Amino acid sequence: LQLYFAAGWGGRGEFMNWKPDIHVEKQCGDKTYWRDLDNVDNIVTVVGLQHPKSLGWVRLQSSDPFDLPLVQPNFLKEQEDVDRQMYGLKVLDRVMHQPSMRRLWDERMDCKVYGDIYADDEAMEKFVRDSVYHIYHPTGTCKMGDVERDEMAVVDNQLRVKGVSNLRVADASILPHQTSGNTQLPVFMIGERAAEFVLKRW
Repeated sequence: LQLYFAAGWGGRGEFMNWKPDIHVEKQCGDKTYWRDLDNVDNIVTVVGLQHPKSLGWVRLQSSDPFDLPLVQPNFLKEQEDVDRQMYGLKVLDRVMHQPSMRRLWDERMDCKVYGDIYADDEAMEKFVRDSVYHIYHPTGTCKMGDVERDEMAVVDNQLRVKGVSNLRVADASILPHQTSGNTQLPVFMIGERAAEFVLKRW
């Protein structure tokens, strides 16, 4: 798990409206804050599940390269992921109530539609399932590996696509396993290595 703490509010619009009948601006916290969030001191906290057990898939929709792919992330398909998220929320709650943190905030903008999620595991699970989202760092859809032995491997250790000449992939999709932090630096490294491979050939 990774706990995120951020000063300021970055959520807008559909990003934070999880379900059709749940709108955070209407049902979470004091409505007066939502009217002028840019001028209200606030702390945003998030629990990040770094290595989920639930696996999704990406498939071709058709043979037309201009058709968007079919994507099914399968968020929280495995109960273990739900349990870990709930554990993370409870840890986060304890952290925010430590004296050094508690003095920084006056009110928590809980979504009252769920009741007290910290006193009711069933309510917390519903909250977790309703509010799950990704943080824009998908990985592993084009795995690097032994293309002769691993049927899931798409590129070899020089990022060359199996069965296709003059094509390499150089982004987070080639990671065999998700990193435990932000993917930005690993992708920089992948790009540097790809540049070396290409320069050596040409």
